[in-house]
Amino acid sequence: MKVLFWVIMFCTSVAAAFDSGGQLLPEQAAYDVTFYNLDLQIDPALQTIAGSNMIYSNLIDPIDFFVFDLEPCYTIDSILVRNDNESFQNCTWIFQNNKNWVNLPRQYAANEKLVIKVVYHGRPPVAANPPWSGGFTWETTSKNEPWISVSCQTEGADIWWPCKDHPSDEPDSMSISLTVPDGLECLSNGQFRKKEQNNNGTATFFWFVSTPINNYCVTLYIAPYDLLQTNYTSVCGDTILINFWLLPESKNRYANALDEFVLHLAFYETVLGPYPFRGDKYGVAEAPYLGMEHQTIIAYGNRQGPSVFGYDFGFDALHFHELAHEWFGNLVTARDWSDFWIHEGFATYMEALYVEYLHGEKSYREIMQHFLQQIQNRQPVAADCSRSAQEMYNGDIYFKGACILHSLRYVLGDEVFMMSLKRFLYPDTNHQCVTDGSLCRLVTSNDYVRILKNLTGQDFSWFFNVYLKQAELPVLHAHIEKTQLILRWEVKEKREFPMPVEIRIRNQNQRIEMPDGSAVVELLPNHIPVVDPDNKILKVLSKTSAVPEIVNHGISGFNLEQNYPNPFNGQTSFRFILPCDTRVQLTIYDLQGKQVAKILDQEMAAGEQQVQWDAGSLPTGTFIYRLETPLFKNSKKLVVLK
Repeated sequence: MKVLFWVIMFCTSVAAAFDSGGQLLPEQAAYDVTFYNLDLQIDPALQTIAGSNMIYSNLIDPIDFFVFDLEPCYTIDSILVRNDNESFQNCTWIFQNNKNWVNLPRQYAANEKLVIKVVYHGRPPVAANPPWSGGFTWETTSKNEPWISVSCQTEGADIWWPCKDHPSDEPDSMSISLTVPDGLECLSNGQFRKKEQNNNGTATFFWFVSTPINNYCVTLYIAPYDLLQTNYTSVCGDTILINFWLLPESKNRYANALDEFVLHLAFYETVLGPYPFRGDKYGVAEAPYLGMEHQTIIAYGNRQGPSVFGYDFGFDALHFHELAHEWFGNLVTARDWSDFWIHEGFATYMEALYVEYLHGEKSYREIMQHFLQQIQNRQPVAADCSRSAQEMYNGDIYFKGACILHSLRYVLGDEVFMMSLKRFLYPDTNHQCVTDGSLCRLVTSNDYVRILKNLTGQDFSWFFNVYLKQAELPVLHAHIEKTQLILRWEVKEKREFPMPVEIRIRNQNQRIEMPDGSAVVELLPNHIPVVDPDNKILKVLSKTSAVPEIVNHGISGFNLEQNYPNPFNGQTSFRFILPCDTRVQLTIYDLQGKQVAKILDQEMAAGEQQVQWDAGSLPTGTFIYRLETPLFKNSKKLVVLK
């Protein structure tokens, strides 16, 4: 989910009461959920839900109270505990400190099994700006039929079903039964088991998730869907059926979508390892909002085309990003929201790797420059203690996370870095083709650091301590004294930071090791070094530096100025700024949108650019000039006066 469009969305406010995770209460840490059995009826006309959830758990410590999460906008009709003889007994409960406390009939001991059934009903929160401000989305199709879904990444699943709302506890499997009006399809996670026709104008759809699943990825989609399918052969040799559920009116728009979905899947399996949920399904559902990484049933609402994330490298970035989460987010899940970047930073960096695969290194540098421009550095990317989803959700877990991985790739080299991605997901390659969910697991940033140590024999804690644990970027001081280039890292709290620095002299790159955070490089007369010429290190370059700056030459973004003179007769000048080397098109259109002249269509270097143009035989009138790059588009008016 991203860029200028995304930066705006990241700033969307959400109801403070809706949050997920945070410090886990001892009463909730005392049990481990093994299975959920969710059974709901959805009424589109009243926009209500009603039903029950059975929570199966193993006890780690003794408990007198069972504590679970469900927002108080619902009415709880009853809470029952299953007795040893399989009968159910009513319990009393109270709502306190935003939790539901169930008074158990006795103290339950460690290692006992406990089953709690919560029966409830109510009107779920309506998503104000899905998926960023989540809840239910009650839309209609062009034929005024219901089109419904739910998203709850930062709010938590307890805005629509009772659960232990913390990322550290996933059920081993889950049953989902959903009852909707006749004539509609109802989709959910996992495997479709059956559809039962009821006698009251409704039908019930039964789904079963055979693997662990994080709560926020549990979802539903309700609409008169059509289904497109195609087959793909996995790297493990088994056949994956790709399912794309879409509205009937969308068939023409997404006619070729399956072909691209196959390409994305093939890339991920090659780079990361097998698609993890082959035992259940690979599903994509057209959603009434942009997107979300719901496990095995991705929400897909791409009505803006390739430029949905503010850049255009000719591929469907929305599907590509959400598919990445099947590995980073669903196969490996952050144990706490303090490591939210593991989901979003890795998924965002996969976009850059795909751009590099499609278009080469130059385009890779362009998209990394684009990510760099979105970084805000307002808080650390990861926290040292437990945090809630709302506390950690910001643009830096996406863009700064991706830039951190870009710098790590420079330190490690391509081969080790790419291997680290595979080992993070599949530590034992002998097990990567299993489909029973046993490889789904909870991870932390330290787990990735351990993977790197196993691969290289080196401890890279210094790297992550600086980039993850502090908001400020490291500062590189670089200046020339006589015939010496003096380099020095400045890091908050004087943390260790032996980051090597690449310099370019006369088109030759050399890597300068800095084991103690500093280095002195002897220069020959008239040799002017360029520090970090390809912008491989996430940093601030000291403003007092007398050394030529990196790729962007101090320019922070694109800019197109008004042509001068304007109005004009004969020649005029166009000035614009490029923050990176890129392909540029500069075109003139009349007011009806017809192209009348193409001034530029070529590769251009970063920096300030100026182009002269002679209007020639164009008549007096107002025209539009448009500057386009893969990352930037802007138009302005000019007036020819003869």
